[in-house]
Amino acid sequence: MNHTFHQSLVFIIIIIIFFPLCTLAQNNGNITVGTSLTATENSSPWLSPSGDFAFGFQQLGDNNDLFQLSIWFNRIPDRTIVWYPRGTNPVPRGSTLQLDAAGLLLRDPRGRLLWNTNGLVDEVAYAFMNNTGNFVLLHSNSTWLWESFRNPSDTILPTQTIEIDGMLVSRKTQTNFSEGRFYARMLGDGNFVFNTRSVPSNTGFDDEYYSSFTSGVNASSSGYQVLFNDRGSISIRRRNGQQTILTPRSIPPASDNYHRATLDFDGVFTQYYHPRNFSGNPGWIPASFWPENICFNINGDTGSGACGYNSVCRLENQRPVCQCPQGYSLADPNNAYGDCRPRFVPTCADGEIRSDLYELLEISDTDWPKNDYELIEPSTVDNCTAACLNDCFCAAVIFRNNSCWKKKLPLSNGRVDATLGLAAFLKFRRGDIPPLTPNVPNPSNHTRDQRTLILVISALLGSSVFVNFILIGVTCLGFFLIYSKKIPSQDQVHSTNLRCFTYKELVQATNGFKEELGRGAFGIVYKGDVPNGSKAIVAVKKLDRVAQDTEKEFRTEALRDRERLERFLMVGIWCIQEDSSLRPTMRKASQMLEGIVEVAVPPCPSPFSLTPT
Repeated sequence: MNHTFHQSLVFIIIIIIFFPLCTLAQNNGNITVGTSLTATENSSPWLSPSGDFAFGFQQLGDNNDLFQLSIWFNRIPDRTIVWYPRGTNPVPRGSTLQLDAAGLLLRDPRGRLLWNTNGLVDEVAYAFMNNTGNFVLLHSNSTWLWESFRNPSDTILPTQTIEIDGMLVSRKTQTNFSEGRFYARMLGDGNFVFNTRSVPSNTGFDDEYYSSFTSGVNASSSGYQVLFNDRGSISIRRRNGQQTILTPRSIPPASDNYHRATLDFDGVFTQYYHPRNFSGNPGWIPASFWPENICFNINGDTGSGACGYNSVCRLENQRPVCQCPQGYSLADPNNAYGDCRPRFVPTCADGEIRSDLYELLEISDTDWPKNDYELIEPSTVDNCTAACLNDCFCAAVIFRNNSCWKKKLPLSNGRVDATLGLAAFLKFRRGDIPPLTPNVPNPSNHTRDQRTLILVISALLGSSVFVNFILIGVTCLGFFLIYSKKIPSQDQVHSTNLRCFTYKELVQATNGFKEELGRGAFGIVYKGDVPNGSKAIVAVKKLDRVAQDTEKEFRTEALRDRERLERFLMVGIWCIQEDSSLRPTMRKASQMLEGIVEVAVPPCPSPFSLTPT
């Protein structure tokens, strides 16, 4: 009995003495040779001593059978991945990672080697998961043989550097860890630059869309290293000891926040921070962006631009949003930033030109500044569109400043640009223009000249010749009042489909308010829900009051600018065409009034539209 008691006591003492040491060994960040991990949801990762970082297999989304070998932030809800073996794909359930003397070996369930840390000069004795997020393989004499910081994927962390010839490569999409199109590289000349590349196998890079401009006037002043310091600041170290700070402003301290800088899948290099102590899930907060406007910064002669071919880029919160233009659809529905497939591809296979078989769709504030194959200068907008319709190669034309640019497919470097005052037209088979969908670039809102609006009313109302003309139907005014005052309505959202309306349509639209509208009124009154679901209130003035108020100004301005008067009158006639398909879009009517788009001589409106109800 005593012998048994003594054995039990010794066993208990051993457990008391050595159990804490075993626990410490499992949490001090060290991993011994022979240790392995298996890709399952119950697999325990290798943790850093602080528990801030984990190394292992992370299950991808709702797919129970795919796992990504990675390092991630372990104390935040979304477990953000900061490293993964670049160029590898997610692995199936049951794959293994083993640490042996040759390094790390990743194998699939059949034992086939998928990735390894090859080229090590000595045998590995153990590995260490650092509190900085750096995973290190060490020799028995503690020499570092390999580290994740020197083999980055798309992210760098505080205390990490990018050396000469080092690079970050974006993911293909947010959830696709294949190599994407965007690269951040530290060049031998001292510049930290961003490029695009169509496919990873390409040996060359497309034009730079960002540069730190730290090459220096001589070799001694050039940059040689990107440094993300432990205070959360990113800079370029120069060989003369100086530093060029890239982080443009102070950010919350690293003592209270996690920090990372990621070349995101959309090509923007973004510095983020995340509170260490938080409630709920605050998410990562952007602190800095490079470049400031990627839609315009990517402007090379090769490549598709910030978005895929035929796509259009617009900036939203300093990030690119890619959209297919009307009549185009995503080639890969799972990649909104990829190429757009056209519904119609112009061809010369028939050997004849039949302009009557085609029509053009105007889209607002959109430009593809590259891949022009012909410039017509000078030109009118009508000549420009006719030139495209009669050219079997032409897929699109851009008209601006009396110049016309013809373009072939695929279109590249597409972007929304409201500063150029251009008109873009896409070519389709006649009758095949698709309806407006949410998957098109949104027209940009412009501040309209109030004086131009007054002159429109004056021109149309100040002449007795046009009094009956106005009474019966001219009124683009409703649009201009809505557009200039920015009254929110459902109609505004789809304004590229709206057209000028006649007096009859005006009365119908007011849904019973005909008496208040009055025969002498000019404008629209929406006092509640109308058939199309819109709500808007637009001021109404009696014809005689408008004419009285504007007659003097009209006569003065008309004498000063006869050409503008004629343009306004022709726009009014276009707006009351009985055939609604002939009426200009509101966008085009506004451009015609402002002189951006030339106004063609309109056909006479039907006499039936000249009789008020």
